[in-house]
Amino acid sequence: LTEEGFLVHAVNPHGEDKRARLNSIFPQVKNGTILFPSSGDEELERQLIGFGIERYDDLVDAFAYLANRVRQEKLIVEPNIYLI
Repeated sequence: LTEEGFLVHAVNPHGEDKRARLNSIFPQVKNGTILFPSSGDEELERQLIGFGIERYDDLVDAFAYLANRVRQEKLIVEPNIYLI
């Protein structure tokens, strides 16, 4: 990915399991800090809803890593909302 021009950060699970990583970001999903698009994320949603049941959960893990990284780096950008 780096060779293709993407900024890449290595991750290390530090002994946490996938469920613990997902639980750590759940409050941000619940309170609306993390929002999902209206389309295009169906596979991620399927894995999130079926977590623990679905055969694949790699997107859930990647999503949790990304959300934790954004939270740690305080990369969350507040949207500009203007009322006219």
